[in-house]
Amino acid sequence: MNPFSLTPDASTYKGDVHFHTTDSDGRDTPDAMLDRLSACGFDFCCIADHDQVCVPGERRGVLVLQGQEASAGTGHIVVLASSLVREPGWTTVEQLDAFGASGGMTILSHPKIREFTSSREVSYGPTRLLEELAGHYDGIEVYTHNVGSGLRLAIDRLDMLWSAAALPWGAHAERTSGPVWAFASSDAHDTDHIDEGVGIMVWSEGLSESELLKAIRAGAFYVLASTKARFSELLIAGRTLSATASEAVVIRVIGVGGNAVSAVAGDGKAPLRLAYTIRGDEGYLRVEAVDVNGQCAYSNPIMVG
Repeated sequence: MNPFSLTPDASTYKGDVHFHTTDSDGRDTPDAMLDRLSACGFDFCCIADHDQVCVPGERRGVLVLQGQEASAGTGHIVVLASSLVREPGWTTVEQLDAFGASGGMTILSHPKIREFTSSREVSYGPTRLLEELAGHYDGIEVYTHNVGSGLRLAIDRLDMLWSAAALPWGAHAERTSGPVWAFASSDAHDTDHIDEGVGIMVWSEGLSESELLKAIRAGAFYVLASTKARFSELLIAGRTLSATASEAVVIRVIGVGGNAVSAVAGDGKAPLRLAYTIRGDEGYLRVEAVDVNGQCAYSNPIMVG
C-alpha cells in the first residue's frame, strides 16, 4: 500500500482525532473545544470522550467524525467510524476485533503513558504490540501532546512494528495483517491543550467524513508532533521518493530499524526539497521534516523491496 498515492491531486486537511470534553473527564465544553480547534485552523476532529460515541457532522465550523476513546484499564483505544460501545468484560483483543468487525478503525492511545509506574498495564510496550495485539489494530499514536505521566513521543514504536514486518527474520515477517499507521493527537482535556502544531494532515479529495476516512484508512496523511514544518509534497514516482517541506531545516528519509538513509538541510526560510533514489533493500521508508526547534512532521511509512 502506498500512502503517498493520493498526494498529487488532493488537498490537505488538518485534524485532531483525540481530545476530551465535559461529556467525560474534560474541563471545557464540546463547543469551547470546537471553537478552539477552529481558531487553530483545524478542519476536522473526533471528540474522543471516554466510552461515549460522538455524533458526526459539521459543528461550529469543524467537521466532527464519529468516534470515541474506549477506555478499559488495560489500555485506551481511539475508535473512528463505529457506533459500538465496549462491553466491560472484553479483553483488549476482543475490543479491537469487535470495533473492527463493526467497520471501525482502531488507534492505540498514548502507548507510553505510565510506562514507568505501577499502573503500566495501560501502556503498549513491545511485547503487547508484537505478540498479544499483533494484527488486531490499525494505528498507534506516535505523539500524544497531553501526557502527564509518561513520554509523549513514540516514533520508535512505529519503527519497531515496521521493522518487525520488513525484516525476513522479524517478528511480523510472516503476518498478513494490514499496515499500522502513525497518528498524533492533543489528548486535550481543556482548550489550552489544543495546539495548532499537533494533529494529522490528511490528503483527501474532499472535506467529508467518507473521503477523510478513505484517506486515513489508506495512510494518506502525516503527523504533526508540535511542529511548524509542513509537507507540500510526498511522492514516489518510479524509484524516486520526493519530499518538499516548508519551515523545515532538515528532511530525513528513515529506513528499517529507524535508521536515516538520506538527509538534506536548509535554513528553514525557503521550502526544502529532497529527492531520494530507492535502492530496494531499505525494508520500508518514511520521511521526517524537522523545524528550527527540532520538532518533527512524520510521514507514514511505505514498504519497499
